[in-house]
Amino acid sequence: MRLLVMGLLLSIILSGCSQGSNNSDTYPSAVVLDNILFGLSRTEVPSKDIGQEIGKVQKIKTPLPESNGESNDVPVGSAIFEIEGVDPKDSIAIKIDEIYYRATHLFLVEGRK
Repeated sequence: MRLLVMGLLLSIILSGCSQGSNNSDTYPSAVVLDNILFGLSRTEVPSKDIGQEIGKVQKIKTPLPESNGESNDVPVGSAIFEIEGVDPKDSIAIKIDEIYYRATHLFLVEGRK
């Protein structure tokens, strides 16, 4: 009986883990600026920490952006900003619907094709 209960619990757990999207077909929300692919997070940046504007999203490119000004998810025209006290090669802020979101360096895109 104990073995039957353990087997039932294991099958429930495994079937629950197999539900949902196939992660191999999904990509993070991303933007390319200065040949760096930045991954967009849900972390908000306070407006007091926003520096000067350093770019704009110019084109949507799926599944993953490859060139400067491209994004796979951020709306065209969204402004890209420096974050005060942070190297823009490490993190930037992207303004979407009046909210600034942090995007962090994932990798260089130059020469990846």
